[in-house]
Amino acid sequence: MRYASLLLLILLLVSLGCGPDEPHGATTDEPAGAEVPPDEAPPGELPTGPSPADRPAVGAAECEAQGGTVVGDIGDGAVHRPDYRCSDGQAPIGSVASGIEGAVCCPAVQCPEGGVPPVPSNDGPPENCAVLFRGCCFQETADACRAAGCGDECEVMESYPGQVRPCE
Repeated sequence: MRYASLLLLILLLVSLGCGPDEPHGATTDEPAGAEVPPDEAPPGELPTGPSPADRPAVGAAECEAQGGTVVGDIGDGAVHRPDYRCSDGQAPIGSVASGIEGAVCCPAVQCPEGGVPPVPSNDGPPENCAVLFRGCCFQETADACRAAGCGDECEVMESYPGQVRPCE
């Protein structure tokens, strides 16, 4: 009898802890998953891209054959959101079935003058990359500053690789 009472108490507590998905009073006029048209995105925010369901399915080998890079999801679902952008700011060109979490295919990085796509390293940051800006490695700080729209000089954070701070 004692165990039955304890089990009933546990079930009652668990059922009370499971409430509605939305907090009380939360209402929305938009259906779940509705996209904001690009011309109606709030100022300062990136417009949402196509729904991940609309991204074409590509294989990992097909992605890499096009010069793309497979970027796996770390478990938070970020790569599957419509507003996800690859390291250089471009939207993914496809969805890749990979592992449990899935992945996307990021297009080949188009680097401005003086920049090259990073050479991956198995042990950490890219090799031979003094400054990294939008997925491109620069050996000369001035080239990275120009790519960032800052002219020949800008502030570069002290890290490896260095990162360009936004221009004012």
